[in-house]
Amino acid sequence: MKLKRFVLTLGMCSVLGAASPALAAHPVPKMANKQSVMLVVSYAPCTAPNTSHNPSIAIPGCTPPVLTSTGANALHFGPKGKGQGLLVVTGTPDVKIVAKLLDVRDSTDAPFEGSIQAYSNIQITDGNCAPPASGNECTAVSFPFPVQLTCVKGTCKATTFANVAVPGSVLPGAQANVALGPIIVNDPDGNAAFVSGLFIP
Repeated sequence: MKLKRFVLTLGMCSVLGAASPALAAHPVPKMANKQSVMLVVSYAPCTAPNTSHNPSIAIPGCTPPVLTSTGANALHFGPKGKGQGLLVVTGTPDVKIVAKLLDVRDSTDAPFEGSIQAYSNIQITDGNCAPPASGNECTAVSFPFPVQLTCVKGTCKATTFANVAVPGSVLPGAQANVALGPIIVNDPDGNAAFVSGLFIP
């Protein structure tokens, strides 16, 4: 399978499970059964502007840019680096999660070896909430959905299912609307190294 077909989907799709009309009272899309993303380098937000962007986007900015993955366990992409992920609602009540990153380097610029975690904060709206009655519809508080990736010689991979990553996250016969936050891949210290986004060459 070519890298293009991989997609980094940190469980975010986790509860997109089945086909019964548990959300019939709510508007639903005709189709939203897969999510694919690519990764870019993660930079710290600009909280204390000391410059401004040129027009036509003339807004405050911070210079120099600050990476969020720094220190002895920092990660970065090498010259061939890229990352993608895919989540797909399967025929069974589950969501398949596939992720792959290439040419991930450590702070010495050597190919990274070890384990890293990707995650997305997800928000579920479904009909599986209790009081006042079982089957009550609600929107749950957002929570992080993690997926572990194993890295060998700079190639990091994960192939799993939502119910393996977070048991019980996809229920048979339970339709759910799942809002996905950014996909973030942390370095071994838990700092964001990569985030879902676009790179404009």
